[in-house]
Amino acid sequence: MHTIESTQHITHAMRLVSASKFRKAKKQFDQISRQLDQTMKIMEKLLAGQKPCHQAADKNRRILILFTSSRGLCGSYNSSLMKAAAAVSSQGDLFCTVGSRGEEFFRRQGYEMLYCLGEGPEKLRPDAAEEATRRILEEWKRGQTAEVLIIKMRYVNALKQEPQVRRILPMDRAEGEEEKNLLPDDLEFLPSEEQVMTCLLPKYLQLVLWKDAVEAAVCEHVARRAAMEAASESAAEMLDHLSLSYHRMRQQAITDELIEIVSGAESLK
Repeated sequence: MHTIESTQHITHAMRLVSASKFRKAKKQFDQISRQLDQTMKIMEKLLAGQKPCHQAADKNRRILILFTSSRGLCGSYNSSLMKAAAAVSSQGDLFCTVGSRGEEFFRRQGYEMLYCLGEGPEKLRPDAAEEATRRILEEWKRGQTAEVLIIKMRYVNALKQEPQVRRILPMDRAEGEEEKNLLPDDLEFLPSEEQVMTCLLPKYLQLVLWKDAVEAAVCEHVARRAAMEAASESAAEMLDHLSLSYHRMRQQAITDELIEIVSGAESLK
């Protein structure tokens, strides 16, 4: 009972810490979403409207960008993501991982790692996002990969998060056409359309990685808060059960002693 009480104190403290981190990460995610959504839609329109110029030598080879945590005690957060990644991956794919749990799992499975950030999504810094973007684009421009996919947890609300697999390269031109009203019809590129696209694509990928990392961090804190809350409730139920058993055994011991005393007194008469 003392051990469970100590564990309950730890899980309760971790739940409070995760709740505090969730509020901060959610506020940051809301700010980033408001600031970047319109900019990213314009970028997607520009990039999706270009003629496809990428020809992959291997149509089945892809780059998978996977966001997991670097710590446990967050319920099914990591297992759900790795299950989703395993469902879409095949031998020959390259992995770019943020979070050590995904890296460890797929490295054991024999997959090749393009770039690995051992720290969790909340630790992703601009320089790390820039380095990951550089390596992804180098591999993409070599023509050895057909697609670039992002696998992360999508935040729905405080009670629901779900794994999401999204393709970011090549872009679907149909999706770009849906946002046609964002750009004027007589748009001109200076100094040239090719140079603008060359400069724009890395910036777009960095924004995507940064925003998705913040959303993944939000989902991780939500999952850890829920897991620690469930653990605290389980500890409370276990304490109730053990306390009841303890008092029953104590009462039984007292009853046995009283019976022995009464029996001894009767035998002396």
